Amino acid sequence: MTSKILIVGYGFAGKRMHTVLNYSNQNHKNAFRQIVIADPKMTGQVDGVLATYHDVEQALKHHRFEAAIVTVNEEHHHGILKRLTEADIPRILCEKPLTATLDEAKELEPALSAKIFSMNLVERFSPVFKDFFAWRNTVETLKPARVQLYWGKNRIRDCRPTMGVLSEAIHPLDLASFAFGIREIDVIGGFMHHSNFSNRPEDAIADSLHCKLISEDRCIISAHASFTWMSRRREMFAHLVGAKDSYIVHFTFDMPRWDCDSVTVSRIDPKDGHRTTVLQKSYTNQDFPEPLDQLSKVYRFVTRSIDDKPARMNEPDSIVGLEQAMRLQTWLEQIHLALEPQSKGQAEKLFAS
Repeated sequence: MTSKILIVGYGFAGKRMHTVLNYSNQNHKNAFRQIVIADPKMTGQVDGVLATYHDVEQALKHHRFEAAIVTVNEEHHHGILKRLTEADIPRILCEKPLTATLDEAKELEPALSAKIFSMNLVERFSPVFKDFFAWRNTVETLKPARVQLYWGKNRIRDCRPTMGVLSEAIHPLDLASFAFGIREIDVIGGFMHHSNFSNRPEDAIADSLHCKLISEDRCIISAHASFTWMSRRREMFAHLVGAKDSYIVHFTFDMPRWDCDSVTVSRIDPKDGHRTTVLQKSYTNQDFPEPLDQLSKVYRFVTRSIDDKPARMNEPDSIVGLEQAMRLQTWLEQIHLALEPQSKGQAEKLFAS
């Protein structure tokens, strides 16, 4: 069966989507998908692509699509998603966050609810979660007492557009929700750094945040995210407590390269703090097909979202649907409203100009 996929935007993210779709076509001939690209910067034909257009409207005029993948910057999501919901496209995949603001997301929610929607929070597709959930199903009921999140990289003077550090913080916030069932948060403290770290013309964009949150079950979450760290750091720690035992969980992601992930779970002796490792798994790119070097999670995101198949037995359902996308958008808004006003008034100059 042949169908068509529209990729909106052909920057870094769009090219990654193109690569994994090509791989899928080469290895799953019974589900071949023709690729169409819409990007105002397109200057010619691209290998392995059926057609290219300068805008979405022209692509929609000439083709009917099984799915559309939105890879443009979040400031353009609202307009693009609005147009795609008006078209006869059953599936829409979108980079995170859903939109630049909660109001924009709420406006789109009714129309998106009529589609099969999936947002790209790719770390959910790491095999470490299959390992973690399999272990958790073998022990007593555990509740998170504390979750600590560290998620950042160096984007100083990066030419790519950005809404700021909230677009980075959405990743670990979602993973805390995914791994530990957190559904609601309140902001109880924290601060942001604003600076001229970016090449954007704005005077000050939030480059880092440090905040203290509390969940519906009184779990404390400390979240740290930044675009100004020396190198990439993506880690999540959690203290899990049961009636008999307590554990500490440590996840790492994309360290040192994308798709190099690990999970370690240790039981803690309450008498002396001695730790006994009960789960330890790690993965590198050598564990995945060579053509998917640093793309294995993206591949699983795209194929699971487009195929719309249920998760296999005993595997987590990693899809971020509209409900979770709206929840995360609400959390970002909560953090923004709690920390932005005071922090922006104390902007720092990292560069003289």
